[in-house]
Amino acid sequence: MGLINLSKKFGFKKEAKLDDVLAYRPGSTPQKTKTEKISEFFSGFGKKIRALDPKGLKIAMIIAGVLLLVIAQPAITGYVVKNKNTISILELENIKLGSEVQLMKNMTNDYETQIIDLEKDIAITNNQVESCNKINDDLTNNIKECNSNHDNYKKEMETKNSDLQSQITSKEDIINNLNTQISDLNEEIALSETNYETLGKNTAKNICCTQKIYNSAINSYEIKNNEIYCLSNGPSQLTCF
Repeated sequence: MGLINLSKKFGFKKEAKLDDVLAYRPGSTPQKTKTEKISEFFSGFGKKIRALDPKGLKIAMIIAGVLLLVIAQPAITGYVVKNKNTISILELENIKLGSEVQLMKNMTNDYETQIIDLEKDIAITNNQVESCNKINDDLTNNIKECNSNHDNYKKEMETKNSDLQSQITSKEDIINNLNTQISDLNEEIALSETNYETLGKNTAKNICCTQKIYNSAINSYEIKNNEIYCLSNGPSQLTCF
């Protein structure tokens, strides 16, 4: 339709020929066809014969008609054949364009189907991403909570360790004091035992040596239940001198 409508640009009353259409350039004047040239020739020739007398005018018109038929027949025949060829070419071009349009429609349908599939895939992927983001957020919150609990437990453990260390230090001081007291008591006990033995020995000596004057068999003594026994065969030897 675009090619045929170009005949309006050329100012033709008849349908435009393909060569004229292809030869057209914007801003240029289209070349005249053979028919137009013949028409211009006879138009000028007609002006000349109109100046003749009526008899000569008839003769001139007959001659002009014969010449027109002889000269214009090949041009008219060629024009018709050429127009048929042009129509055939345009029909082939139209068929080709129709095929290309149909192919483009099929491709468009395929692209639309692919786009729909891609949109579905994108929607599924977006849902998966949202699920992953939710899981990631939950894990992040759990990690934060675990870190917070870890910090709290660590502080609590450090506090308990510090308290236990203080208690250990206090108990160690108490133990050291008790050990010191025990050592002092042991020394006191040892001293008391020594003093007790010395006192017992001296007391037994005084008592048993006095009794020995009356009983010569007395040669020893025993301290039992805080009492002194003068014996002839006791565990402690009596020395009176």
